[in-house]
Amino acid sequence: MKRNRHIVLFALASLFVLLYPCFMGGTFYSYDAMAHFQRMKDINNQLYHINMPPLFDYYSDNWYGYSWNMFYPPLSAYLMGLIKAFSLYSISDVTQFKISIAVIIIIAFASMYLSSFTVLRCRYYAAIAAILFVGSGYFLNDAYIRIDAGELMAMAFAPMIITGARAIIKDVEGKALFPLGVLAVLLSNIPSFIVCLIYITLYFTINVRMATNKQNLIYIAKCIIFVSAASLFFTIPLIYHFFKGDVFAFHALAVSYNTIGKFGVSITELIFSEPLTTGMTTKGLVISSGLVLNILLFCYLFKSFIPDSLGTKSIAIIALLFFAASTNLFPWYMISEKTPLIRFIQFPWRLMLIAVPATVIVSVFFLKSINSTILNATILTFSFIFSFFPMQSAMQNRVDEIRHHEFHDYMNTDFEDAKERNISKIQEIKNKPYLLAIIHSWSSITFKVSASESGEIELPVMYYAGYQAKYNGSKIPVSSSEDGITIINGPIQGDVELSYNKLITLIPFIFSSLFILLSLLLYLRKSRKKPR
Repeated sequence: MKRNRHIVLFALASLFVLLYPCFMGGTFYSYDAMAHFQRMKDINNQLYHINMPPLFDYYSDNWYGYSWNMFYPPLSAYLMGLIKAFSLYSISDVTQFKISIAVIIIIAFASMYLSSFTVLRCRYYAAIAAILFVGSGYFLNDAYIRIDAGELMAMAFAPMIITGARAIIKDVEGKALFPLGVLAVLLSNIPSFIVCLIYITLYFTINVRMATNKQNLIYIAKCIIFVSAASLFFTIPLIYHFFKGDVFAFHALAVSYNTIGKFGVSITELIFSEPLTTGMTTKGLVISSGLVLNILLFCYLFKSFIPDSLGTKSIAIIALLFFAASTNLFPWYMISEKTPLIRFIQFPWRLMLIAVPATVIVSVFFLKSINSTILNATILTFSFIFSFFPMQSAMQNRVDEIRHHEFHDYMNTDFEDAKERNISKIQEIKNKPYLLAIIHSWSSITFKVSASESGEIELPVMYYAGYQAKYNGSKIPVSSSEDGITIINGPIQGDVELSYNKLITLIPFIFSSLFILLSLLLYLRKSRKKPR
């Protein structure tokens, strides 16, 4: 009991220190932070104007209908929006952003604690795992150096996938963590989801005999159905536009395997948690689990690996493979360009998203086998000290506001080609004499138009496949100009309502919401029937 009290106090102290950059004046910033800050501001506007589902930017000062949430997994944006809503829009955007990062770190702590407790059945070592996880180099890199809120959110749920998959193989408690973790990662970050799919494929392949028994095959099929149905609100619009091929990101963000290899880090940077100074990756990032976790992984391999079960040792095997693949020594160039999907991870070190929590889990297995309070205290102390290094940048480099930047990832391809002139052109269209007024509603935007001549009429909205238009209540054709701007044909004298096809967005949104609610009710009902 005494050591449990001590670990609780240490956990609280660690969380306070790790969250300290979120309590300081101003905010930390990076190139990636600009994207997530803009996502946050967009969803603030969308929720304030009750735009459901919250997809398009029709509300910022220079809006033109850009959509983050249709293409970038929206879970972290939803979290940010809820924080603003719960504050009754009383906090500043900067404070909201810092609170959001802090909440994701707390979610990661809780996720690793729950996952480790499910495996170890020991609150003491579960707390140690949670402390080591949120204090690891790559996790803090995502939180405070690179500041990728989406990947940070995905990494927060990665432990649930690791321990959930192990529970399926070993037929023990904790299986439900697997589909919940997969769903959360899918709705957080697509490259991270691909990394998790690679891990799942490798893990079940290594444990193929246990994975392919009838009971597990049925459970995995149920997991696939659950994740697919619960994520339809996001995946249907994404798949629709992927096949349309009209969004810039679908063409530009998948890099060649040869290029992926050039972003690898050196062995010394990986082992000793040194800020990057080599390769094509941004200098100053920390691509490592941290020296303490690397030493613990070595100790697990030396002492516990051979006698351990395949279901556990395969976690370590994949972690080692992912560490190796993150370095500049791994032969990414040998992978055929015809190999699908994997190249969308963009950077090899994204594999750390799974390798780090996997290392934490097997490391705590080792610590529990030793069960030395002095060793645990030493490990936690050094982990605590080393966690300051990835936090330095966030504490020293502050700004009052994260500046705006136009991200072209989710522009349509024609609009992106002409983006330099299109941004200003959209604002010019808003001031055209034929455009009398602009009215917003919860699911559409209406333009009062007075154009007596025939011909194309430009509306101040970037075009997306799926847009529909009504003129005085009757459907009319709507299309894209050569520059990717929405156009209709004149003459027009009256209201033109522009909305996105509800079969692609609203219906899946309602279906997924009801499915998640029904699944939760069934789970609670089943839990109550279990004998205590």
